[in-house]
Amino acid sequence: MTLLSWLDVSTGTNAIALISFWIGLLGLAVFFSLPPPSAKKKKNRLLAANAQPPKSLIVCDGCAHVGSSSSSSTSSPSMRCGKCHCVYYCSQDCQKRHWKYHKKDCQSVQDKLVLLYNNNDNDNTTSSSSNSKDKKKACPICETEEPQMVHPVTLSNCGHVFCVPCLQRYQDLHQPPMITENDKIKCPCCRTTTTSTTTSRDTLLSKALLYTARASCHWQTNNTKDDDHDDDKKVEAACQLALLQLQQLESPTCDQDTLQANYIASQIATVRGDYKQAMLIVEQNLRIWQSGVERKKQVDALMKQGRVLSESSSETSKNNKNNNKTTDDESDDDEGAIDETTYQKMQQVQNQILEIMNQGSLLALETDLIECRLQMLDILTHQQDWDTAESLYQQLMTDYPKQSQLTPRQQRRVFMGFSRCLYEHGNYQGAINLGQAALDTQQHNRHTPGIHQYVALSHQQLGQLEQAQAVMGRAVLYEGHDDPIHQQQVYALWRKLMEE
Repeated sequence: MTLLSWLDVSTGTNAIALISFWIGLLGLAVFFSLPPPSAKKKKNRLLAANAQPPKSLIVCDGCAHVGSSSSSSTSSPSMRCGKCHCVYYCSQDCQKRHWKYHKKDCQSVQDKLVLLYNNNDNDNTTSSSSNSKDKKKACPICETEEPQMVHPVTLSNCGHVFCVPCLQRYQDLHQPPMITENDKIKCPCCRTTTTSTTTSRDTLLSKALLYTARASCHWQTNNTKDDDHDDDKKVEAACQLALLQLQQLESPTCDQDTLQANYIASQIATVRGDYKQAMLIVEQNLRIWQSGVERKKQVDALMKQGRVLSESSSETSKNNKNNNKTTDDESDDDEGAIDETTYQKMQQVQNQILEIMNQGSLLALETDLIECRLQMLDILTHQQDWDTAESLYQQLMTDYPKQSQLTPRQQRRVFMGFSRCLYEHGNYQGAINLGQAALDTQQHNRHTPGIHQYVALSHQQLGQLEQAQAVMGRAVLYEGHDDPIHQQQVYALWRKLMEE
């Protein structure tokens, strides 16, 4: 039977059935292609290329007033500290009231250089120009030549030019045990203020730290790019130079020598991605710091015992002098005399102190030990071992329940690191709470790089998009004004949130 004979128009039964079938099939296709009634079309809000967060997000550091959408200058904290550029105010009255709190922390780039490097030449510090126009200068850390250098500064004592963010990375590495008795940080290149030879231990360590900072700089830059083999080669070259300096060091003669060499070696292993080796090195340092802390506690207790004996002996001598009226010559001879029993006890205390110091010369503070534990947590963060990291953060906060036991910088690092661990584990409200605590540990803390990120991302995961946009908007306004790479990352995340 042919199709035409099957479509019998006289009766029309088969034709009607076939047409009904195809109409029904078409209806089902249209039905299933439509979105569900509850689904709304997502709006893609594209921002202008030069869009910036509104000034209404700024918080006045003088009165904690948050700006409004009004254009009135009195309702928006648009005034900024002209020296440090880290705090905002509603008016000059707010700035004057807040100055007594902000004064000790307000530092410009020039102030920091004077404080850290004895860089007292105001005319040359903020200028990257060279006396010789024929020779181009380059930052010894990131190896960027002029004029591509980022906020270049010249150290007046030696003339070496650095990018401000690179100097900051070098200073971040200059933590215990690298801090010596001299609080001043010398030029990373030439050690201008030192009189030692070029092969001294101090100079070799400084060069190793310089090359480590260079490796860290290229490593951080490489993390913002995809498959940049040139930066990988630069990282490895800098690590090899740092290790070469360490190999030239003589055998350590004290705990401080071991701590310094191990610290640099752990930083190099971290940059190379050898986290297991880095952790083993830091654990060795941790044991040395722990011994130093216990040793200091013992010495402090003995010193206190010696002071008590000395004060007791002095009081006894005064009482004897008042009770026994003698001639002036006899009183002069007896003044300050210590009885035999007290002398023997003080001699015992002295011998005990010498015995403790013979076990090791390092006397460490609790804050030094905390710094080493935070180095371990940094390695775990790079390794993305969030379970171990969260456990160690909890242990750290249990061991030091009072915030005063940590320095403000350490408090901030603990809160920020713990906040990220909770974010990675899906505890978004906990991450927000700890992130906010990091913001509140010190005044004008909002300029710290990365301090807003996981607070904003946690708000996003909780569906609180407006709060996430506001937090990252503040990050754009406050964070990393001396670091263009960080500024770009923060701005990109803000745009991404705003376009959702």
